[in-house]
Amino acid sequence: MFMIEKGYAPPWEEWLSITWKNILSLTRNFVQHDLNVVIDCVVESELEWFCQHISDLNIPIKYIVLIASEDKLIERLNKRGDDHLIDRSLFLLKKLGSSAGNKKYIYDTTHKQPSEIVHDLMHLSDFYVTEL
Repeated sequence: MFMIEKGYAPPWEEWLSITWKNILSLTRNFVQHDLNVVIDCVVESELEWFCQHISDLNIPIKYIVLIASEDKLIERLNKRGDDHLIDRSLFLLKKLGSSAGNKKYIYDTTHKQPSEIVHDLMHLSDFYVTEL
């Protein structure tokens, strides 16, 4: 999300907080209008906070950490022209992949096609958040 083109930009922590409050607000609004929500965002420590703030909606939540091998990740980023994201992506791969809290939510996309990934994410029940 880029909402400020020029001028003051808040510190990273504040920016992250604003972003997650906006995601929460949009999610609540969409759910209250019977719409499904997919959040495509790196979640480092916000999952528990987010789940607590929507618990009153009594909705199922899927949490999925998409990973790929380092080589595949670099290949995909280069193919998209996003080589500037390689260092951060490799850092997040190690961080999120080694987090004990993420273990049961990891989905390896290394040898999968987009259609297979989408099918699995929609139909597998492995990724429902049951407790934090």
